[in-house]
Amino acid sequence: MKEAGILLPVFSLPSKEGVGTFGKDTFAFLDMVKACGFHYWQVLPLNPLDRSYSPYATISSFAGETIYIDLNELVELGLLDSFEEVKDAGRVAYREIKSKKEIYFKEAFQRFNKNCKVYDAFMTFKETTPWLHDFCRFKVLYHLNDKQDWPTWEENEVRDEDMDFEAFKQFFFFRQWGRIKDYAHQLGIQIIGDLPFYIGFNSEDVYDHRHLFKLDESNQPSCVSGVPPDYFNPEGQRWNHPIYNWDNIEAEGFDYWIDKVVQACHLFDILRLDHFRAFDTFWQVDVHSVGAKEGEWIEAPGKAFFETLFSKHPDLNIIVEDLGYLREEVYALKDMFDLSGMKIMQFAFEETMAGEIPEKCIFYTGTHDNNTLKSWQQQENIPYSIEELLEIALNTNANIVIFPMQDLLGLDDAYRINEPGTEGEHNWTVRFENLEAFKNKIEEIKGMLENANRI
Repeated sequence: MKEAGILLPVFSLPSKEGVGTFGKDTFAFLDMVKACGFHYWQVLPLNPLDRSYSPYATISSFAGETIYIDLNELVELGLLDSFEEVKDAGRVAYREIKSKKEIYFKEAFQRFNKNCKVYDAFMTFKETTPWLHDFCRFKVLYHLNDKQDWPTWEENEVRDEDMDFEAFKQFFFFRQWGRIKDYAHQLGIQIIGDLPFYIGFNSEDVYDHRHLFKLDESNQPSCVSGVPPDYFNPEGQRWNHPIYNWDNIEAEGFDYWIDKVVQACHLFDILRLDHFRAFDTFWQVDVHSVGAKEGEWIEAPGKAFFETLFSKHPDLNIIVEDLGYLREEVYALKDMFDLSGMKIMQFAFEETMAGEIPEKCIFYTGTHDNNTLKSWQQQENIPYSIEELLEIALNTNANIVIFPMQDLLGLDDAYRINEPGTEGEHNWTVRFENLEAFKNKIEEIKGMLENANRI
């Protein structure tokens, strides 16, 4: 059966808190997704953000980003009297919002005790979440040392109360996200989510698993991540993540990587592995070089990793990001484990128009890294309307077609999610003040899905 879905980051959803949350607006959004006839909602990574606020630059592969916690539940539980609503500015002001919410979280935690009806559930969460202790300790030290890189830290004494505060926030993140996921399932909607390939240097992963990364004697990266120069990026892209020490990871039975894949699969119904080609070969950049030109391709033990992963967890539902210039071994690795890849209309327009899109793929008009369909259409002088392009996508052979919200609504690049290779507040901050435009298009979208036999 052919199906379709919508891509919308949680941070882009409307709310009274200045950023999308796991509150009532998200439930209302899911109702609209169902009414359209969609079967999938795709989100971006939900892990804790670092100072760049990119969902692909995170301080933990296991924990959740607490900015998404709905404060209304804390009021309902009697942990807060009220909170100040944030006037919507059309963009997410991460620093301001995180600071304000942290004050509310501290107030709520001070009131949290055995008389709260979720206290027992919190204690169970603490006792049954294997990564929680290490993450909470890291997070306390992270704040005590003003978020500086961990090799410079003083190993301050960590108080149990401070650890519990971090656990308290993680409890509400997973509790609320679990309710969102359950509600989606009631509506017949599956959630697709991302696992970034790399992890930030100033992360709990690197801090507590230093031997699994290529670090020098000063605990600094000896080499960093990136991609080499190509047609689109003549200087290449230097991402600056630490590089995995795959020899040590493999010697431990790939436990670290398996644990984080399984954790992500608990969050989502379908997991998209970002930068899949790096499981085959990855670009390793000299840490002292300028840019990403001075690097080399290094082979990774992808075959051994996926054999081990699926032997232990055969039922994981995984798709892969297989975009860009790839050697044949990458496709062979994907096919060896029967994994679905991706096709993007903006990158494969000729294939799309020639009817050459395969069934076994996820087809997108664009992803979080692409321009919006409207701006791309205008820049490339594509002789089709937005409505025609959406219908062309739906009538490809692909088993699943995913539309970014921006493309469904015909919005221009003012609503672009991210522009790769750039930094600034234009990335990862776009929001919808309300979903009225989406609500008004429900019948039109439903008609398109019905005509394409995707309902």
